[in-house]
Amino acid sequence: MASGSRHIVRSVTSRWVPLHNVTPARRLRDVRHAGARLRRAWACHPEPSGSLSRRAAPFCERGFRLRVPAELLPVGTASARRAPPGSFLVGCLLVLCYLLGGCTGHASIQVVPVSLKKISIATPLVRNITPDACYYWINEDGELCIAMKEIKQSVLGKPFGKEFYLSLVLEGLPAGSTRNYALNRRSLRVRHRRGYTHTRSASLAGIAAVWDYGKRELRGRFRTAAIQQSYSVLRGWKGDRRVLLLGEFAAVQNRQAGEKILARTEQDGMKRPPTSRSAKTVDGPPREK
Repeated sequence: MASGSRHIVRSVTSRWVPLHNVTPARRLRDVRHAGARLRRAWACHPEPSGSLSRRAAPFCERGFRLRVPAELLPVGTASARRAPPGSFLVGCLLVLCYLLGGCTGHASIQVVPVSLKKISIATPLVRNITPDACYYWINEDGELCIAMKEIKQSVLGKPFGKEFYLSLVLEGLPAGSTRNYALNRRSLRVRHRRGYTHTRSASLAGIAAVWDYGKRELRGRFRTAAIQQSYSVLRGWKGDRRVLLLGEFAAVQNRQAGEKILARTEQDGMKRPPTSRSAKTVDGPPREK
């Protein structure tokens, strides 16, 4: 520090303690007063024995440093150190990540092949998928629609990434906060891409349950048998492998985002047949008597 410079240091008592270039007697008196303030401050805000508060230390001028011995600290006082400033930022980031996750919903899906004719030694017995976006809404026919997706990009380009889309359409709304649904052939649709491997699935029969209807997040789970097909350039969509789909989800209400996912699952001939409510009847010409 430059000679003759003036230094003002803040103590733990939130008061400013000026140390001027004065006589040694005046400086000693100021140091004693500062020590008394430190003892009173530690009595109100104890720190671990032998440590010096960051806000109180050091009192410096021209190399002079005040150190408070451990014996001056109150006996029997101990408390955890104050969290460094960086921990506040980390906490804010965690809260932000939680809020962002709550705004898009989430899910956990398991795909289990149930073929009893052959078993592959290369593919996993259970394929786990964790969609990071899950939405629900009510369509024009009064059906409860749920859609979820997972998209993982690859540094090698889009052909090496992963995409998963699932839509679930349940007939009717819960009368209360919970309801069970029987799944049929139009209930569930899946599109899955892993690199150059494309598969699609449609439900056969199963069951689903939803709860917390009317709250911030709609929660539920399902279990259904489905038929899975694979795509190849030469043969197109082929195969009729049986798989078991298990899933849990927490969906937030967002019709616009959910309908985009539903439309993706119904491409290439996977369109759901109309329900009895949405089917329109057309009268033919009157019969001759």
